Amino acid sequence: MTKLRIQSRASRLRYPGVGINTFEVRSISLNDLHCPVRDVPSFADGVENSIREQGLANPIIVVRGPREDLARELESLNGRPASLPKTPVVNVVYGGTNRVTAARMMGYTHVDCVLLPSFELALRVQEQQRNTYNGTTATQAGS
Repeated sequence: MTKLRIQSRASRLRYPGVGINTFEVRSISLNDLHCPVRDVPSFADGVENSIREQGLANPIIVVRGPREDLARELESLNGRPASLPKTPVVNVVYGGTNRVTAARMMGYTHVDCVLLPSFELALRVQEQQRNTYNGTTATQAGS
């Protein structure tokens, strides 16, 4: 088993400005992640190079919950039925499809993921992660 870990190796991360600002980070098998959005191969190559040079800066954003609940939430957001794996609990990648693809290309079996209970919250965390690259805020490791 080869795990791709975030640089801080924190078990929890804080995202200031997000309602609940501390979330669990867990190493999850790449086989247990459902990516509903296609990756962009040319972008995934760049992400792979970045991970090789600098490591994984942020965990994959995963909405984890009962299949029926997530399907209902996705349908209300997208206006169409969601295609989810036939498992009782689903790990839906909300942010990081290209990082998942890069981790697979690099031979990793597991990757660090921040686990969130809803897509609304995932959007807010994704905004915080993106801001770290724009220099507008810093993601801080929690205790």
